[in-house]
Amino acid sequence: MVKGTRKTRACRKKFQYNENRKRKFRKSKKLPAVGCEQIKHAWNKSKGVAANLREMGLSNNPNDVIPIPKFKHELDPSTIDGVDLIKEAQNERLANKTTTAPGKLYVMTELEKEANTPQINRQKLSEPEIRFATYMLETYGDNYKVNHGDLHTYIQ
Repeated sequence: MVKGTRKTRACRKKFQYNENRKRKFRKSKKLPAVGCEQIKHAWNKSKGVAANLREMGLSNNPNDVIPIPKFKHELDPSTIDGVDLIKEAQNERLANKTTTAPGKLYVMTELEKEANTPQINRQKLSEPEIRFATYMLETYGDNYKVNHGDLHTYIQ
C-alpha cells in the first residue's frame, strides 16, 4: 500500500526563520556564570570542570571524596583473623591512586577563610514581634493561661 502524502508532509523538517542560529551557537559555547570570585579568577578556560576543580583542591563529586558506608558491611564485615578485608581493599585503592598536590591551593584556603567568618544574625521575625515575644516571656514565662488575659495579646 502507498503511504499517505499528508503524513509525510507533516513529519517533514521545517526551517525556522525566527531563530538566530549564530547567536544560539555562541550562547552554547559561552561558559556558565560562576558566582564565586575566587573560583572565577582561578578558572582555566582550556580545561574542563573536573580538571579545574581538581587543580584548585576542590571536589567535583563529593561522593567520591567521602564514601557513604554500606549497611551490609557494618552488619557482616568480611573479617578473617581480625583483619577487615574491605578496609584493606579501600586502602589499596587509595594507595594506587597517584595524588598530586593541587596547584591553586590559595583558592581552597580563601574559601575556607570566607566560610569561617562570622555571619550577621538575621532574625526571621520583625523587630516589633521580637519585642512582643520577649515582653511576654519576661512577664509571664510559660504560664499561658494568665498570658491569655493580657491586653497585649489582642491578636488572639
